[in-house]
Amino acid sequence: QEVKLLDAESDGRKKYYIGFFPLGLIIVLLFASRASYQPHQKPSEKSIAVLPFKNDSEDASNIYLINGLMDAVLNNLQKIKDLKVISRTSVEKYRNTDKSIAEIADELGVAYFVEGSGQKVGDQILLNVQLIEAQTDRHIWGEQYDRKLTDIFKIQGEVASKIAHQVEARITPDEQKRIDEIPTHDMLAYDYFLQGLDLLYQPSEE
Repeated sequence: QEVKLLDAESDGRKKYYIGFFPLGLIIVLLFASRASYQPHQKPSEKSIAVLPFKNDSEDASNIYLINGLMDAVLNNLQKIKDLKVISRTSVEKYRNTDKSIAEIADELGVAYFVEGSGQKVGDQILLNVQLIEAQTDRHIWGEQYDRKLTDIFKIQGEVASKIAHQVEARITPDEQKRIDEIPTHDMLAYDYFLQGLDLLYQPSEE
């Protein structure tokens, strides 16, 4: 009888441990899932994305110039170490999106957006640029430029410097020098460069 009682007690303990095992496994999995879960990180206070600029001209062939302006502004901002700037590849997918500023901000993890539109009229370049606070969708800075095409590099440098000032990003003298640098005085060569750059971002078999 003692042997039977011991066997019964042993079986009871086995059933208890077997019954407890799934509960313990569930608890472990819950803790593991909580540890691996990472909520959306709070965007850096000096993070920014330059959204694709829009072509205001009825002439679709001018789009390469507007894309070139957008790319130049983005590149100038990337020269500022105090800023976190999202790459063009990451923002290009939002060119024709229906998503809101808040949705895009959540996906990219940025605090600010730069939006722009422009067109070429004869030898003039017309450009509208605005800075938007992502969290509130609030317009915090904007400017309209109506300049000679030969002033295009000055426009690009001014826009980058003013945006950095608005988000209180520090620009070192060396960074400012690189932003203000004029890459060429040959506007025809620069025009060809922008056309080639635009094709580079639209790869095809041809």
